[in-house]
Amino acid sequence: PHQDCWSRWTGGDGAPGWTLEAAGFVVGPQLHASGAAFLHQEHGDPLPSMSWPANYDRPGCATMNSLFWAGDRIAAGIVRDGGQSLQELLQGSFVKAMAKVARTLRDVPSVIGFETLNEPHPGWLGSEDLNRPSPGPITTGLSPFDQLKRCSEEGAWAEQCIWAEAGIWDSS
Repeated sequence: PHQDCWSRWTGGDGAPGWTLEAAGFVVGPQLHASGAAFLHQEHGDPLPSMSWPANYDRPGCATMNSLFWAGDRIAAGIVRDGGQSLQELLQGSFVKAMAKVARTLRDVPSVIGFETLNEPHPGWLGSEDLNRPSPGPITTGLSPFDQLKRCSEEGAWAEQCIWAEAGIWDSS
């Protein structure tokens, strides 16, 4: 398995679309139109140089990675399918998928191992100020909160932004 930028729906590959839906995203062209992700399939050719890594700083990928690693803390009390927290749902599903891969490959003599998670990313965890743009050479140039506002205005969320639902961001 391989993943970059969480999922093909957030500009990379890896996790299935239902994971984004569980966090409240609309899986479709709205993710690109709202700036939640830069998607090659929506942008078309020619693809701008080094465009996909900037997805790590966009709301789709940053939100999902933040929820995967610390959802119980940043989205405490928010539950989904079967009463699970988002972190439990995401991590539990990931562990089950990797266990299935291991069982499938265990008797293949040419396989000595596999990588379970390529380039793990913290999302916006550890950011000192979500009102300021993320530092670094590959960034959108907008603060996380400015990006969330755009996503809310452009229909990236099925209902309410998960960051607003968790009380971290005031969408008004």
